[in-house]
Amino acid sequence: MRPFYLWPNILSIDAALIAVCWQYFLGVQFGLSLDWSRHLILGAAVWLAYAADRWIDGLRISLEKVGTARHRFYITNRYPVLAAWLVVLVSAIALAHFKLERRELLLGWALVAVCLIYALLIQRPGIAWGWLFPKELWASVLFTAGVFFFLWDKGIPHYDTIVLVLVVTAFFLQCFANCNLMAKWESEEDRNLGQKTLCLKWPFWAKKCKWLAVAAGLISFGLWFVMPFERGLPLIIAFNVSGWALFFLDLNCHRFSSEDLRALGDGALFSPLAALAIEWAWSLVAL
Repeated sequence: MRPFYLWPNILSIDAALIAVCWQYFLGVQFGLSLDWSRHLILGAAVWLAYAADRWIDGLRISLEKVGTARHRFYITNRYPVLAAWLVVLVSAIALAHFKLERRELLLGWALVAVCLIYALLIQRPGIAWGWLFPKELWASVLFTAGVFFFLWDKGIPHYDTIVLVLVVTAFFLQCFANCNLMAKWESEEDRNLGQKTLCLKWPFWAKKCKWLAVAAGLISFGLWFVMPFERGLPLIIAFNVSGWALFFLDLNCHRFSSEDLRALGDGALFSPLAALAIEWAWSLVAL
């Protein structure tokens, strides 16, 4: 029996929840209103991408050699997962065509095309592009693009350029740090799958990548000077909670199993919940 806290990662729903959590949080801090359909579409899209990646991985590795709980789940439940994936896909497409504007649909399909190219390149271990554009970089760029997709359309560009650069850069670095640390903690499994991660290509990077998370937190302090206090401070708190959590988790990675590290590493990215809780508590005190 697997511990309950591993199941969000095993089922690939943790990344979807993280994306929606940040999308909602950023919308609140930027004063943008997104309806439920856009949260649902983003969550479904992220789940579809992660589930497909792991399902395809399961075709290339035998059950006897599988090294992670999530890959074991996708191998032993291959056809039920495929059925669920198709249901979510059809439902997401239908919801998008009913709820999204034409411009959003066109841009959304363009992003889907990029994701398909990513999947093609990443799932072919021998292809040279895997070295030039490693999985961690692709995943971080696409995850960032997905989270900001609807926010951008709803008015984020109206904000000061410096604000956007700081927020997008901090968010990307946070995602990039998370992806690299996951690869570091599961280097053996990635080697078995033929994945060309940066930590496998450059061993020194495995010792340095945790500083990306710290950089995300430090960069966010620039928001103190360019955003209203009540909106900038929660962002600073969120980026620093996740950044320093990832940093100290890696410093103590020898104390945990790779499965626990993945669950804890993803848990660190739910930092908007901590920021919103602090903001709510502060509002009560102010009353």
